[in-house]
Amino acid sequence: MAIIRYKNNIFTHDGQSDVDGFIEEIKGVLSIIRQIENFTVYAGVHGNTNGAFDHNFSEEEWAATNEMANSLRNVTLIELTDNVLSKDEMRRACENGSVFFTWCDSDKTLENYSITLEDREEL
Repeated sequence: MAIIRYKNNIFTHDGQSDVDGFIEEIKGVLSIIRQIENFTVYAGVHGNTNGAFDHNFSEEEWAATNEMANSLRNVTLIELTDNVLSKDEMRRACENGSVFFTWCDSDKTLENYSITLEDREEL
């Protein structure tokens, strides 16, 4: 499992983890995230191994996610429920850049939607 960064500060999650484990991964890249202006983070759902919706966050998971986001002044947290972003929504977010698709295997969602991005870097 890893956090992946693409050109234009597009971040995805490659692999499966629980929220606490993923927060630990994020802590490892906070110095990068803090440098990004107007960073949009999509969270609130778990993805399956194909990057599709699996289930919503529990109240405890959402509270932990909010706590992490609130510790960063540059983050706008957008709650997803009952689904991941559609192909068009994800494409628009990628065009805007400075975005983090946090659900598990969101990197596969890009692939499934045939969204090709440049300069893939595993962080």
